[in-house]
Amino acid sequence: MSCTKCQIVPIIPKKGGEIIFSCDVPELCTKMSLILDQQRINYIPEDFYTLIASTECFQTFLEQICHFNTLTKVERQGIRCLFLEHSQPLTPSILREMRTLQQYKDLMGANELSLLIAKGALTTHFQPIADLRDGEIYGYESLARGVNDDGTLVYPDNLFKWAKQGDML
Repeated sequence: MSCTKCQIVPIIPKKGGEIIFSCDVPELCTKMSLILDQQRINYIPEDFYTLIASTECFQTFLEQICHFNTLTKVERQGIRCLFLEHSQPLTPSILREMRTLQQYKDLMGANELSLLIAKGALTTHFQPIADLRDGEIYGYESLARGVNDDGTLVYPDNLFKWAKQGDML
């Protein structure tokens, strides 16, 4: 049986296209412009609240922007993004896909967890808890780890952080 939550986590496209940034205040738009300049990402200012940038890979772009610690959580919540594949028209129905930078940051972790689950790359171990006086086992500690493709471990702090961010607890 598969997890319903894992199946509904939106996939972040690995395709290229245009990103429309809509900022709550002009100051956020200015700050976003500075970040794009620092990252050498081409963009066009549409007005005081809107920027349009091009990218070859939306997922990589988000990773760069979200891991660039210039924006606070509140600022990431005040900047909404809409990704359009090359030549994709802007239609009213696509607007439901607009998310804040913070939502995308949270989705990146949820996607990592979903991929581990889908690949069967989560392991659990049960370690006995024994009474030292008589050696009697009176319980078990459950240990969870993820395993990356390269064999490195993903520790529980990341697993639970990603689960919380993706509403998958």
